[in-house]
Amino acid sequence: MNAQDDEVGLAPLAWAALHGQTEAMRLLIEKGADVNARSEDGNTPLHVAAFLGQAEAAKLLIDNGADINARDEDGETPADVLKTDPGTTTFIASMLGINLRQEGKFAALKNGRQDIAKLLHVDETVLTATTLWEAAYTGNLSFVKQALADGADANEKEPANGTPLLTLAALMGHAEIAELLIENGAAVNALGGDGGTALHAAAFLGRADAAKVLLDNGADATIRDNNGSSPQEVLHLDWNTTMFIANLLQIKADRNKVEAGRKKIAQLLQ
Repeated sequence: MNAQDDEVGLAPLAWAALHGQTEAMRLLIEKGADVNARSEDGNTPLHVAAFLGQAEAAKLLIDNGADINARDEDGETPADVLKTDPGTTTFIASMLGINLRQEGKFAALKNGRQDIAKLLHVDETVLTATTLWEAAYTGNLSFVKQALADGADANEKEPANGTPLLTLAALMGHAEIAELLIENGAAVNALGGDGGTALHAAAFLGRADAAKVLLDNGADATIRDNNGSSPQEVLHLDWNTTMFIANLLQIKADRNKVEAGRKKIAQLLQ
């Protein structure tokens, strides 16, 4: 009943909480599942529910004696987990086979976390603010502009995988945000965890406008990533590989748009 999954170390109750399967949770609790059972990293089912904003699951756990003050191996309580940044949340969720980049899913997660904050008597206003990462991903230019004016670091890297903000903006094709970041000191040739630059990211999905901004600001087209590929070589990545990587990144890719954009970038690189 409380045995952990061999792959990620979650007991059945925690798995059900992760996916918000409250009926399954009720059955497991009735059969004797421990509401405070620990995973390999010290998380309880309530930590897991908080992570993905599963408010009904969290309420069910609390109503059945879940310890709201339990701490995982990092010393975090479920309330602390509510504050996990979007980049880290999306990355960890993807490792669990959960795609948060589908339309409406991240908004639902944020709303769920706010509801859980109320259950835990936490000030939910700290959870409502858009983050710089979320703004760079969604193309919220006005937010990025204000954040930079308030002193945000244009060279900040995503904690989960070391991706620079500029690379994220280029990957999503937000040319204006890329230009704004560069104007505020972002290193145009900064390397991500994969050894690639923002130009590699733009080339990957055919983001021609972003590529032009990068090249106009001194992007080095000769840099090779950890696979030994230059941006020029990324342009020739076959479609099956492109789709495979895009799916891993949980990004929708339109073949016609990607290929048309890549042709434009190839011309820019001549």
